[in-house]
Amino acid sequence: MKRIINILRTVVTLLLLFPALSYAAEPERVSFNCNIHTINEQEGQWRKLWRLDDDFGGYVVIHKSRHPHEKVGRLGLILYKDSHSGHFWAFDTECPCCKDRGMTSEVQMETNIVARCPVCGSEWQNIHMGSTGQTNRQGIYHLKAYHAVLRGDTLYVSDNIRKIMKNGW
Repeated sequence: MKRIINILRTVVTLLLLFPALSYAAEPERVSFNCNIHTINEQEGQWRKLWRLDDDFGGYVVIHKSRHPHEKVGRLGLILYKDSHSGHFWAFDTECPCCKDRGMTSEVQMETNIVARCPVCGSEWQNIHMGSTGQTNRQGIYHLKAYHAVLRGDTLYVSDNIRKIMKNGW
């Protein structure tokens, strides 16, 4: 009986440790920079309000299909400027709920503060305040967030904060 308990403890320990090891070994997925005044047009998002350089906040969606050779996350990025603080946020567009179910789906901006998955219906509200928590369903899924730092007119986005802080890139 003690042997079975020891084996179960070992298995549980390995199961808990494995995700941490696989995350640590995961290669850099995001290394992107853009000019906040021109990125909306470069991405074909011609709206007049809620642009990334808008004083009242805004966003731009970077699609992996438009940047196949750049490190823009798994499926792309949502870059967002908080209207209150002026802080920039960056999120992966891959739906974590679908990913957990073995599917691939790209989260889309439904309004200027709500992102939604067209496949499973998961919704994230208030992303303009850096909130990545799922607001409908179980509430256990969070959009993957990345570091975003503005220097001059250039927004640097990376999953490695040291890379951003060291000489701007």
